[in-house]
Amino acid sequence: MTHVLVVGGTSGMGLGLARCYAASGAKVTVIGRDAGRLPEVAQREGIRAMQADVTEAAMIQTRVREAGQDGLDLLIYSAGFYATEAEVRADPKKGERIDQTNVDGVGHVVEAALPLMRHGGRIALIASIAGLLRPDPWTTRYATSKRRAMSRFASYREKAAAHNVGLTLLVPGYVDTQELRRLNGGQRPDKPFLQQEAHAVAVMKKALDRQQARCVFPWQLHALVRLYNLLPAPLRALRQ
Repeated sequence: MTHVLVVGGTSGMGLGLARCYAASGAKVTVIGRDAGRLPEVAQREGIRAMQADVTEAAMIQTRVREAGQDGLDLLIYSAGFYATEAEVRADPKKGERIDQTNVDGVGHVVEAALPLMRHGGRIALIASIAGLLRPDPWTTRYATSKRRAMSRFASYREKAAAHNVGLTLLVPGYVDTQELRRLNGGQRPDKPFLQQEAHAVAVMKKALDRQQARCVFPWQLHALVRLYNLLPAPLRALRQ
């Protein structure tokens, strides 16, 4: 039986992917920070749910080893933390939380999971198209964290290959998740090329099934980001 572990899988796209794999007959485990969400996931979805915070290395690595004691075929890192620049300035701890969750957590989880991966297994990171933006003095802490997360994830490619494990980088654009609506005052956000969550999950599942190394979507937003990165600094600064 295929064993899938989703870290950050009690809500949003992580939970969506967990549901997909559970529906296909896989043995699925999710790890989430919010203990309050675990019973609902376990009871309603029939998915094994465990509590851990990715910012606490010893805790998350213990949970990953517990979840993967019989081997893992697929690990998906979906954990993430977002705060606006205004929130980071008002509370620097939120900036630290961004880095600890979006960057350091990737290292904690991948290091623990690699020895548990079965021959031909795969590790995936759900990043953000914000991480593809060219670094500038005005780049947000969140975008910087996502760029660093992608770099850290890529640094494991050689080590993963030695375990005969593939890596897949999933880079979605704006997705109409519950969290994005919360950040937008409960309303549907007005974002370019906004995607429905179910569509984003389907695109990522297809990329994983095909064992793609990288999947950036939607292509329209990816094209805009590439164009933006080619602009001279004075024009890029207008985006602030």
